[in-house]
Amino acid sequence: MVEPLGAESGSIPIIPGFNKRIRQLCDEYDVLLIFDEVVTGFRVDLGGAQKYFGVKPDLTIFGKILTHGYPSTGAVGGRADVMDVITGDVEAGGKHAFVGGTIRGNPLSVAATYWTIKFIDEENAIEKAAAADDLVKKLNNLFQEYETPYFAYNYKSCIHYETFCPVAVDIRDANNIPKAVQRKKAVDDIATFLFSEGLITKYGVIGHLHVWTIVQNTMICL
Repeated sequence: MVEPLGAESGSIPIIPGFNKRIRQLCDEYDVLLIFDEVVTGFRVDLGGAQKYFGVKPDLTIFGKILTHGYPSTGAVGGRADVMDVITGDVEAGGKHAFVGGTIRGNPLSVAATYWTIKFIDEENAIEKAAAADDLVKKLNNLFQEYETPYFAYNYKSCIHYETFCPVAVDIRDANNIPKAVQRKKAVDDIATFLFSEGLITKYGVIGHLHVWTIVQNTMICL
């Protein structure tokens, strides 16, 4: 199971050909390849990162973007022979696996999923959000102008900019633990300042920052 952009939505970027090599190894050893596309689904391409990279997994996991923020949505899809093993029958046994959920398959979420995907397609939302290319270029120009050690990069609308990475230190050395705490505070302070300026960021455990923006009253995670 992998995130096709790399861990934390590309915060630890993959090398070229990474996904294709995993596909080859899974085929060689008869192992299922599962893509976590909770973030990348409908972000880098309407066909997901698998289409973007030209690699077809056996199973794919999707998340809340399916319903554009409407609650209680997620999905798993994949090869017919693998999906045929799944059943909602409580008497499942033998070659079938029971999969349940509190509101599994409820019609409101299914309808919201349909209209969301239709909206993304008709409004060309993926390409509109790809304005991230220009934003990354301008961020790097600013970082260079002010001689900061920061840098930015992106995969389509998934933007990362690196500031102070809390866990990029060897915590086996006790002297590095205060450094990690200091870096975490720096990341928090940057996020707080940006929020005060109307820019919402989502940052993970390694101190990178995802950039969010508001476009025509629609929140799009750039």
